[in-house]
Amino acid sequence: RWVQVIFRYLTQTMDIEENVMHDAAELLLSSTKKGTIMTLAERLLHRGKQEGRQEGRQEGRQEGRQEGRQEGRLLLLQRQLTKRFGQDVLDIRVQERLRTASPEQLDLWAERILDARAFEDVFSDSPGDSA
Repeated sequence: RWVQVIFRYLTQTMDIEENVMHDAAELLLSSTKKGTIMTLAERLLHRGKQEGRQEGRQEGRQEGRQEGRQEGRLLLLQRQLTKRFGQDVLDIRVQERLRTASPEQLDLWAERILDARAFEDVFSDSPGDSA
């Protein structure tokens, strides 16, 4: 009976989901029989760590995909530039400009290369160019 009162108090006064409290109560009661008790705080900490790891993995995968797409854009544009205008066009200044460009800017330059008559046309400042 006292366990119910404590759990009811905790669910009403703290931001703890009822199913978490239920799991903790089951663990407490079953652990008591075994002679070991995991405290509610330990249980909540464990669950929080699990959720944090899961969220971290998801965010990491998403960031990895974004970085991979950006790297792919960069490599493709570098290949297009060297094929169209020769290896000499990729000096340090151009490589830095490509490396620091946004995905949208790389896409714009990749489209411009199709119609460019000269290397400079790819990077020209025209309406719609944010570089």
